[in-house]
Amino acid sequence: MANVFNNDAVVFPDTNVITRRSGGAGSNLVAFNPLTDTPVECTERDPANPNRCAVSGANWLKGPLFGQANGVSSYYTNLGGQVPRTYSFTVGFRF
Repeated sequence: MANVFNNDAVVFPDTNVITRRSGGAGSNLVAFNPLTDTPVECTERDPANPNRCAVSGANWLKGPLFGQANGVSSYYTNLGGQVPRTYSFTVGFRF
């Protein structure tokens, strides 16, 4: 697949999710039992600390870079690096 239109598609985005276990007590998240409870997403991030939920009662929070590229390796690559614009032509002769 050639990158004709220089489309930088993200194929490996950041998938970091913060929970009470990974964020600790400072995350303002509540622990939950996945067998009996339905997890609640934090809808409001603390502006002073992006790893902290501003509202109480939430169980998980998307990381501050969730869905964004982690670096050059997150984009569509060919032969191990960022692919520059490439042009390919095919010519056929009939006798």
